[in-house]
Amino acid sequence: MKVTTASLLTLAVAVLSVCEASSPKFDGKIVSLVRNPSHKRDFHAHIKKLKNRYPHIKHGGSKPTAAVATAVAVAGVGAVPYYGPVQIGNPPQSFNLNFDTGSADIWLPSSSCKAQSCVTHSRYNAAASSTYRKDGRLWEITYGDGSGANGILASEMVNVGGIQVRQTIGLATNESAEFATSPEDGLFGLGFGSIQSVPGVKTFMDNAIAAKAVTLPVVSAYLPSVRRNGGKDGHYLFGAIDDTKFTGNLTYVPVTQQGYWQITIEGVSFNGQSLNHTAEGIVDTGSTLIMVSDTVATSIHKHVKGSTFSQDYQGWLVPCAVANATGSVSFTMAGKPFEVPVADLAWQTITEGSETCFSGVQGGADGLWILGDVFIKNNYFFEVPLIRNPTYRNDFQAQMQKMKNRYGSPQDIVSAKKGVGRVPVTNPAFDTEYYGPIKIGTPGQTFNMNFDTGSSDIWVASSTCTSAPCKSHRRFNPSKSKTFLKDTSKRVFQIAYGDGSFATGTIASDMINVGGIQVRQTMGLATNESADFEVSKMDGMFGLAFSNFESVQGVKTFMENAMEDKVIALPVVSAYLPSVRRSKGKGGHYLFGAIDSTKYRGALTYVPLTMKGYWQVTVQDVLVNGQSLSSSYQGIIDTGSTLVMLDDKTAVAVHSKIKGARFDKKEMGWVVPCSLGNSNNNGNSSGSSVGFKLAGQVFEVPMVDMAWEPVKEGSKTCFSGVQSMEGINVWILGDMFIKNNYCVFDHSPKPSVGIAPLK
Repeated sequence: MKVTTASLLTLAVAVLSVCEASSPKFDGKIVSLVRNPSHKRDFHAHIKKLKNRYPHIKHGGSKPTAAVATAVAVAGVGAVPYYGPVQIGNPPQSFNLNFDTGSADIWLPSSSCKAQSCVTHSRYNAAASSTYRKDGRLWEITYGDGSGANGILASEMVNVGGIQVRQTIGLATNESAEFATSPEDGLFGLGFGSIQSVPGVKTFMDNAIAAKAVTLPVVSAYLPSVRRNGGKDGHYLFGAIDDTKFTGNLTYVPVTQQGYWQITIEGVSFNGQSLNHTAEGIVDTGSTLIMVSDTVATSIHKHVKGSTFSQDYQGWLVPCAVANATGSVSFTMAGKPFEVPVADLAWQTITEGSETCFSGVQGGADGLWILGDVFIKNNYFFEVPLIRNPTYRNDFQAQMQKMKNRYGSPQDIVSAKKGVGRVPVTNPAFDTEYYGPIKIGTPGQTFNMNFDTGSSDIWVASSTCTSAPCKSHRRFNPSKSKTFLKDTSKRVFQIAYGDGSFATGTIASDMINVGGIQVRQTMGLATNESADFEVSKMDGMFGLAFSNFESVQGVKTFMENAMEDKVIALPVVSAYLPSVRRSKGKGGHYLFGAIDSTKYRGALTYVPLTMKGYWQVTVQDVLVNGQSLSSSYQGIIDTGSTLVMLDDKTAVAVHSKIKGARFDKKEMGWVVPCSLGNSNNNGNSSGSSVGFKLAGQVFEVPMVDMAWEPVKEGSKTCFSGVQSMEGINVWILGDMFIKNNYCVFDHSPKPSVGIAPLK
């Protein structure tokens, strides 16, 4: 990877193939799975585990998780859904580990552990390995079901299906009794480093990518049911995709929060009949059943003849005969339905020999739904880290990694005509940040906000927050607003951004005034903020993306409320964010409910969205000085990112056309001569430029703007405004693009982005 940045994620899904091809077409490493047919499945234990696994599930929150890169054969084992072999040390010691997308730690019992739960499993012997390294830190982990382990950290060579890296692991010197009867020796977390038990520990995937030990930064899960696969086991494929295991094409479903593998479920249907329900859901290999809301569970089981909710078992029951039935329950994601056959609803008999079975779909999920193995065993998955750069720091390396936003001094809100709100924004740091004021409460309390098309939440610090990041900003005081309303549902607000920054607190409702447009809005009041925000001059975030990206399910966006209340003239937000060069330092504005035709040349070109969530469009081509590179991609137009981010191949092609451009291995980024910034080019199409073709029209980034910032003070070499990331699946058109083009974010029923070159 040439550039380290924060990540966006997608989850690719396809329907499993019924028959298996003889020779797989992939270049990856497989670890075969083992299924334990004698393991008894305990319904109540599974329900308890599901509910405890996500303690914050009722609030719709999430914690970051990640992936690995090789193929591992795994075995289905009831409560421990799948396990597979991993080798540790030199010479290698073999262990069967539970592969779990809902956690991040890798751990196994140490030979020094004498507990019964340890001695029933293979234990790692540090003295027998020549590659063992002491760490010294203590390690402890507790899971949602109450099980846990503790011990010490160590560093070792870990081999997963032939992919070997040096990895920090937990060596358990004590394990809870629950593990004594489990077939696996330990756990292999496929989550992100942010949920590691010990901060700073990198995941296996982090290390494998850094060591260039994996072909692709993906993990594919093939976990078929006994019915579908004739008792054969499945596998995890690290670094590749096996297209012999699914039918049709993969559907890419964006991960709505970098936490669990969380996605938007756009609909549920039974035998094609819509049940008119949507939700956020987690695709989780560490959970067995499907858990939905009580309302949806009732709707589904109304269509299953003979099903009933048992007060005794506190769960849904179905006739075991449905195992022979046809039909399906479908979950729609990214516009495509993915099925769970009705036959799989007969999960397990309530007692041996009974004709009544526990259902594979249960209620109880008041917030995030869980799509566990009942769903996964019918569909093929792989997880792809993409690029998201939501924040800004004033140096290239930090910019590429975080793009951490900084904000300047306040501005007065300027109202326009009725139904139109104009928010002036300040650009104090050479085109890397934009901020603008809003008012909250009655009387209005003023806050400087980061307007971000890459997120949806609106939040500010609460007056009850006493941490340094909060105290360095304006804080909202509910007691001083006569229109403040508590959230009676007692929902918790929790959001994490791609750079690792986060805020948590409570949900509340108050009047929010944006440039004269006022609505009652649900917002987050942060009682805790990460240290990253302390040096920022912004007071909070104002998300301009769609509601399916809200961190709390069911919260409407400001634009949705403004349109429903009919207080906005047009369902649009226009962004005029000119460069310092172009505006001579005057700044720009966001215009709510109107379009300012005096700010652009020609007519707006409306580019349809290819996915509603981010403002994602199809980039049909890239041109340098009018010469086509014949390169097309999906792209996100994002006011919260500074640069333009492309895939490696296209970035190479772009810079090959710029004299003096090169990839600097030391700086880990593309650089160009700073003399590009001395061009007399005024941004018109007659000048040299990098162009992006959308909806048949080319929109340019003048070559003068390609010299983004000197690599160091006084240098004649500048970082390029166009950078790359190996394996990127979606381009980012950040402020480098937006500061040269007027963008209208249209919230009509068929959303689009209107674009025209700035004057």
